[in-house]
Amino acid sequence: MSEEQTPPQKPMPTTMVVDAFPVEGRPALDPGPAPAPERSIASHLFGGVATVLARPRILVFLLLLSLVLPLVVALPAFYSAQEHLPNFEAVPGGTAIDLPKEAPAWMFEEWLRKAPTEREVAVQSLPAMMLLVSLFNLVITAGWMRIAVKERRAHSLRTFLQGGGHWFFPFLRTWILGLPLFALTTWICWGTPAEWLFEQLMPDGKPDNAASENTGRWLEILRQVIYLIGLWKIEMLLDLARASMITGERRSALFAMGRAFGFWLRRPMPVFGLMGLGFGVELFWIGGVEAIRDTFDWPMWSLLLLLPFGRNVLRGARYVGLATYYEARTQDGFAADPQSGEDKEGIPEMAF
Repeated sequence: MSEEQTPPQKPMPTTMVVDAFPVEGRPALDPGPAPAPERSIASHLFGGVATVLARPRILVFLLLLSLVLPLVVALPAFYSAQEHLPNFEAVPGGTAIDLPKEAPAWMFEEWLRKAPTEREVAVQSLPAMMLLVSLFNLVITAGWMRIAVKERRAHSLRTFLQGGGHWFFPFLRTWILGLPLFALTTWICWGTPAEWLFEQLMPDGKPDNAASENTGRWLEILRQVIYLIGLWKIEMLLDLARASMITGERRSALFAMGRAFGFWLRRPMPVFGLMGLGFGVELFWIGGVEAIRDTFDWPMWSLLLLLPFGRNVLRGARYVGLATYYEARTQDGFAADPQSGEDKEGIPEMAF
């Protein structure tokens, strides 16, 4: 009887072990660059200051603009005061009039009596001027944010204005969406809800009828502080929405508001810290410049130059810092795509 034929056994595959340790001249596997550490909010803000100061042409343009625009209101008021208030002087034996810091009430009453129409024209021109400044601020915001995340090597005023012109209408839609939020905040703080709360806390809802004068005064101050904080939060939300539009190349204002609200809910304290630090430095600049001018008796024109200079620098730094912070904490823009920015073909530029 023949033996059964056993099938040939297949050779077992050789197991190869590959590791990342160098052996016998074989280099270790490259794990890639280490992730960059997260920047602090102060780093984003003061990096924005450096970005603004590195572009003197843009800064000089904004400085000249901030000096020229107020003249539309200031010059008619100045010539009217020069015509009708040339002979006023302090009462003999009284306190000297320290213009422009202090002016007695009777001086303004006399001015209004002599030139009622001229003063009213100057007053009525303020809302139109504030609206114009608010709309042009959208161009400034877009220009700085685009330089911060898309045109980091750009220094020209032309690029700044083209970026602002391209994003003006998307930013205008966020501005329009913000109007009902501002109106709602105003109604809550000064309308029916605030009146109802004051009626619960004070007799007849009037601070003058409170049991203590301090109680009425502190409640009124608290209401004003809450109102300002509410307006500030809305402005931060709008700026975050604009930063999300720039970094992600998106143009929908409504979706941008949703992304901004979600980002703010995830990181409320850093956003508050970044914007609060910016405003704090700006207040320090204003107070410091005024104190230095009084100490060294500098002329008034030095104050007129230094104050708008510092405000333009710090305002641009807030926009740049907020845009770079949003980009660094999301998957949008340059942080997600290393080939974007200067090496990537940008969006078509529109004439401003």
